[in-house]
Amino acid sequence: MDNPCFTIDFETTDKDPKLAKPVEVALYQPQWEYETFIHCENIPVETSAIHHIIDRDVQDAPSWTDVRLNLGNTVTSQPLTVLVAHNAEYEKTILGPDFVPVLWVCTYKCALRVWPDAPAHRNEVLRYHLKLGDDRGRGNKQSAHNAMHDAKVTWLLFQELLKHTTLQQLIEWTELPAKLPRIPMGKHYNQTWDTIPGPYLQWIVNQTEMREDVKWCAKEELARRRR
Repeated sequence: MDNPCFTIDFETTDKDPKLAKPVEVALYQPQWEYETFIHCENIPVETSAIHHIIDRDVQDAPSWTDVRLNLGNTVTSQPLTVLVAHNAEYEKTILGPDFVPVLWVCTYKCALRVWPDAPAHRNEVLRYHLKLGDDRGRGNKQSAHNAMHDAKVTWLLFQELLKHTTLQQLIEWTELPAKLPRIPMGKHYNQTWDTIPGPYLQWIVNQTEMREDVKWCAKEELARRRR
C-alpha cells in the first residue's frame, strides 16, 4: 500500500470523546506538520491540569468548524490517507462519523499484539520501553499532553510497528476489538486468557454490559480451545 500517513492527536475537555470539545490538534509526518489551538469556552480545570491549556490560550483561536474543515482539506488533497493515533477510537469520535474517508491505524491496538508483555501500553510507556527517540521534551513546549509532542511519539511507535508487520496488517488489527494480553477485571484479574477457566470465559461472553474488547477476547480464547 502506498498511502500518505499522518499521526493525529487531540487535547480536549473530557476523557469521554462523546462529551469532549477539542482545544488543540496536531497532524504530523516528518516532512509536514500542522498544529493549532481550537476556540473553546470554559475549559474544565481538571483537564487544564493535564494539558495546561486554559481559556485565554484559545480565546482567539479558530473555531472547531474551521479547523475540522482545514483537516479535511489536507486529508482529501492526498490519495486515500491513513490517519494514525494512539487509541484511534478517541480521535475518530472527535472528528465525527461524516469526516472525510480515511483509513486508520490505532497504535494502541497494534502494540497490544506486537508487544503484549510491555509493562503498559500508553504511548509514553511504550516509547521508553522500546527506547524510541532522544527528545524527552523537558523544559520546553514539547512535553507529554501537548498535541504535537504526542503526535510525534505516536509516529515513532508507528514506524517501529512497521518493522514488525505491514501497513495492511496494522489497518486490519485496528478494525478489530483490542486483543488484551491479560484479563482486566474480576477474580482472574491480570491472568493471561489461556489460564482462565472455560465457564468463566463463557460467563463473560454472556454479559450484555461487558466491555466489547473483553467479550471478544473471551470468545477468541474459547474458539482457540475448540480448534
